Amino acid sequence: MRKMRGMRFGTGQLAILLTFVSQVCFGQTTPNFKSPHCGKKFRILTHDHPPFINVDPAKCVNQFCPPDAFGDDGGITYNFMMQDVLRYLKLYCREENEDENVEFDWYLAPTEDKTSAARVVNMLCRGRFDSANDATQGLDAAMPVCRSATQYKGPSPAGSCSMAYGDPTCVDEGPDMVVGAIHILRERLDMLDFTLPFMTESQVVVKRPDPLFTLSPTRLLTIFQPFSEMLWTVIIIEILIVWVLIMLTEAGIMGHLLGTTKAPEAHISRTKRKRKAGESLRNVSIAGGIHAIYDSFFWSMGSAFDPGGPGKSPTTVSGRFIMLAHWFFLVVMAATYTGSVGPFLSDSADLDIIESFDDLKGGRYAVVVRGPPWDSQHPNPEFLGTYAGGNSDERIPPSTQFRLLQTEMKNDYSANFKIYTTINMHSFVGDGRVVITKDQQPCDIEGVRRGAYDMVICKTGDDRTEPDSLIYDASAVVYELNSRKAALGRCDLLTVGEFFNPSGLGIGFPKNTTFPTIFSRAIERARAGGVMDEYKARYRIRDEDNECADNTPSGTIVMSIALLSGLFIITGVVVLIALIMGFVFRVIWPIFCSKLDEAAAAEIAEAEAAQHEDSDDEEQEDPKKKTMALLNNLYEESARVQDSAEHLAESARRAEARAEEMFLQASGEEEEAAGVGESNGNGRADVQGDLVYTQG
Repeated sequence: MRKMRGMRFGTGQLAILLTFVSQVCFGQTTPNFKSPHCGKKFRILTHDHPPFINVDPAKCVNQFCPPDAFGDDGGITYNFMMQDVLRYLKLYCREENEDENVEFDWYLAPTEDKTSAARVVNMLCRGRFDSANDATQGLDAAMPVCRSATQYKGPSPAGSCSMAYGDPTCVDEGPDMVVGAIHILRERLDMLDFTLPFMTESQVVVKRPDPLFTLSPTRLLTIFQPFSEMLWTVIIIEILIVWVLIMLTEAGIMGHLLGTTKAPEAHISRTKRKRKAGESLRNVSIAGGIHAIYDSFFWSMGSAFDPGGPGKSPTTVSGRFIMLAHWFFLVVMAATYTGSVGPFLSDSADLDIIESFDDLKGGRYAVVVRGPPWDSQHPNPEFLGTYAGGNSDERIPPSTQFRLLQTEMKNDYSANFKIYTTINMHSFVGDGRVVITKDQQPCDIEGVRRGAYDMVICKTGDDRTEPDSLIYDASAVVYELNSRKAALGRCDLLTVGEFFNPSGLGIGFPKNTTFPTIFSRAIERARAGGVMDEYKARYRIRDEDNECADNTPSGTIVMSIALLSGLFIITGVVVLIALIMGFVFRVIWPIFCSKLDEAAAAEIAEAEAAQHEDSDDEEQEDPKKKTMALLNNLYEESARVQDSAEHLAESARRAEARAEEMFLQASGEEEEAAGVGESNGNGRADVQGDLVYTQG
């Protein structure tokens, strides 16, 4: 078992001492401690409490449960009594030369709730089998002392008394002892005499597993809570301002909108690019056109996580100063957040986590126990705490766990448990317990009376609150949760925190009897052989056998998916949006555009085909029009040729006039040069020849 807090020793020894003192006070000064059990039949009153008592109530007749009602596995306490304690009791009789015929008959309480230990204790106190209706409470003003303490006559001889009541061979009308998972509590020591404990049992808190993700605002906003809302607002505003400045200084968005910005050619040097008139340069690492808007935002926002992550660098002087200031701001904010998030999570009291029994004291989490309902709003409530609801009734006596909560609130005025009460730990339909399988679960069955386990699993509450946890015997919880996991393949409930409030399980007898002593000797001798450890291993109720334990270290904050679910949900939503956009623009949009192109091409082809058909029809209907059109075309072509010829003739006349003018000019120059010597004669002849040639 886990480390247990507040362990109390000496409970069994105190019980024996009180038994001896009471016997002396009532006049039995020489009690027979050696063999008072020999030759006796003990009618044992028990309760259905796996794994200690495994009994089928349907096989019990008039409360009497024959051996076949316990089947092949009657439970830890049943086997311990029938195989170990009974063996040593008979051995003691043989050693004293007494009748070693010792018998045990087992009976269930005649009540609707056959699982309650408090009911069987109260019935033994009242000394009757048929006291189901008045077995809800123990000692009170009407009965300050147990009836069995003064009127119990002892067990019947072996071989007699085969019924609960109505058998004249029975020495006493009530049971002889109670056996099961009976906790030796202070208030019960006033009612019965107990043996030494045959086993120590503790309590444990059980809760639902923490969900991987939650939509509660506390969990979703956990990653943002280290900074105040005002600080997050300032950070967002700074990123938006830098976004606008990047568009103005690096992207040239204004020039784009005005149509004056051009991206420079890569092969032109920076100096030449600056000299190109009428062109406003932009950062080539930023997308062009309207895409520069969200590309600039990507640069501004991406720098918050990694300054070099966006893969861009400023090229203008103003842009460089802007980005330096932006990076400095973001680096300081990132370092501050990193240093704050750890201590914040460690000190936060708003995390929705149940770690131990102490977390239930404030009333934030509701706990289910077996016990009666009450009006907690009454000016003088019967019990402490806040009653949240449940399916119990006033006839149900307070259980060990219910009394534990009451004791805690009496000792600690700051404690205020929010309590649900129920009749049983297991769910029932009619008189039969619901068997948990993959095909049959209490949350899906109509008309089921849910027990404590399933109230927590199914969140059986109202519109305002629901059960969050339960408290019960640790061994019974481990046994139940392991059984459910074997049937379902999963753990719907988990034990959490350390085991606490240990107490001994013992055998209860009417007060002023000598039986606790001899039974305690048998218990001690059986335990000395290690038989109880064997039972624990056999029924897998040891701490190491617990397959459904929350192993989160108590008192520490362990980063888990549930604690940071907001981060995963936000990231998942962004990635999902990106995938949808990528699918739309990369797959759907091209297909849609191609369909539009095909439709437009088909319409154009259809229109051209219709036009050709109309032309063919017109040609077939009026061939004269075609001939006239051809003649008109020929006439127009002839007119164009004639115009061209006239244009050429006019060009020839102008060329001839120009040539004549040049000839006359050349002739005048020749006469002026007549005084030149004969050495120039050849030149003039050449010029004259050229002029003649030109004229020709």
